[in-house]
Amino acid sequence: MTVSGRLSWSRSSVRRKARALVHRISIARLAVATTVILACASEEMTDGDESGASAESGAAAGYCSPACMDPADCCVAAGPLQAECEQNIGTFPWGFLCEQGVCTIYTCEDDPACEQYNPGTRCVAVSDNGRRGCGFVCSTDAECVAEFGDGFTCNGAWTSGEARCIECLIDEDCGMSDLYCETNGQCYYRCAVAGCPGGSTCDPQENACYCTDEQPCDADNVCVYQ
Repeated sequence: MTVSGRLSWSRSSVRRKARALVHRISIARLAVATTVILACASEEMTDGDESGASAESGAAAGYCSPACMDPADCCVAAGPLQAECEQNIGTFPWGFLCEQGVCTIYTCEDDPACEQYNPGTRCVAVSDNGRRGCGFVCSTDAECVAEFGDGFTCNGAWTSGEARCIECLIDEDCGMSDLYCETNGQCYYRCAVAGCPGGSTCDPQENACYCTDEQPCDADNVCVYQ
């Protein structure tokens, strides 16, 4: 069974964080921390299709997400930026929510809400299930380079159809065997290299992190089934 959801880290997100010194989940699905810097842009953090997870046994599989009592508990997903997240919870890019004891990420209702949360973004559908988040909508490659860095082009599309910036179409575009091209058009480190967040298990053949009742998350995370 394939499962989507964990917070993931892309190579480009690390590059942008180092450049901006602020900003930047794969909510990989929310336990979205498999490298060093939390995803800076809201669209990366909310992609519900960022990577899958499978259980070899055929058992129901899920993804590990931080357990919470309030939104600040979700800042564990920010890794080394946890303190910054806790001090600025609710503001971009730390738009975590705690829903029924599980961390989720900011969702939007309209463009004005996104302009307030993260100026320059629009409310777009970010996953096949209709989940909406604040994403950057492009019209030229130059806009993508200015917003995300070299290598990005305006050749992608949000689920709702608006144009979006991407850096890859196939794995080879990422330039390293340790990286792969995710369906959102960004390069991510394979779980066999980066490891899996929240104590989840890496399936190297599927390049996916997952959890099951038999292979649970660590003590600070819960296995969320979709």
